[in-house]
Amino acid sequence: MVKNKSIIVTGATSFIGAEIVKTLIKNNAKVFAVVRPNSSKLSKLENLENCEIIECDISNFKSINLPKLNEYEALIHCAWNGTRVPERDDLNIQQQNFIDLQNTFEKGVELKVKKFIGIGSQAEYGLVNSDITEDTDCNPNTPYGLNKLNSYKYIIDRAKELKSIQAIWVRVFSIFGIGDYDKTLISTAIQSMRMDAPLQLSHCTQNWNYTYVKDLARMFLELINYKGDQRLFNLTCSDNRPLKDYVLELKNLLHSNSELSFGSIPARSEGIVSFKPSNKLFLKEFPDFTFTPFNEAIDQMISEQLN
Repeated sequence: MVKNKSIIVTGATSFIGAEIVKTLIKNNAKVFAVVRPNSSKLSKLENLENCEIIECDISNFKSINLPKLNEYEALIHCAWNGTRVPERDDLNIQQQNFIDLQNTFEKGVELKVKKFIGIGSQAEYGLVNSDITEDTDCNPNTPYGLNKLNSYKYIIDRAKELKSIQAIWVRVFSIFGIGDYDKTLISTAIQSMRMDAPLQLSHCTQNWNYTYVKDLARMFLELINYKGDQRLFNLTCSDNRPLKDYVLELKNLLHSNSELSFGSIPARSEGIVSFKPSNKLFLKEFPDFTFTPFNEAIDQMISEQLN
């Protein structure tokens, strides 16, 4: 699918970015991995063949020193600062992200990149309790979500105007896997449950969807080769259910005796995030795509951690 194709990935040491890079390499692509100068996370990309590390702060992407090739198949833009609270609510950080995305897109045009794929977020939709499709109205309630939404509008409008580059925007929901931030629910729950330690939790009554990061990376493989007109996709699995169900299944999978204190952690100030995302549009375009069941993904994670 991507054999011998040259692909640029920004934010290449991020949780999602690193998994995309590894998946591309496994499928024989040539990857130009853009990372912060002196990044402390370069070990994520060690010993990868056909992966050229390009040190460049995303704010300087306009002056990046990339090889002048006849063609870059795609530029996958994973770089985004301030993805965690409280930086998500910092207007200056999030507005700078929007500026950086614009500059990255325009540099991609200059490099004659065929396709720009930008990574958005469920935060663009705001607080929605019903099913979330690509047609759901967006009402972001954080600077993070607002600037992701502005970024989506920018790349789509510019691509339509230029007609020389295809733009695709994807919205991801809750992703888990090896390499994730160690304070996420899945990461902290696995750590506590493996030690049979007590675990404090919110009420966990909200609707949720956990998508395995390796599945997400494989979805990008499909999109790199996508020739259709659809410009926006929710990237998510089909496993929508109450968050509490995920927690209880995880405890059962780990044969844990941890005491779970549901309701001991208060909700965030922006409100309770709850979502039931739909992937019907993605599966319509890629009907043969299969997802890793939650229990198998957890087994894989534990196996990787033990090795």
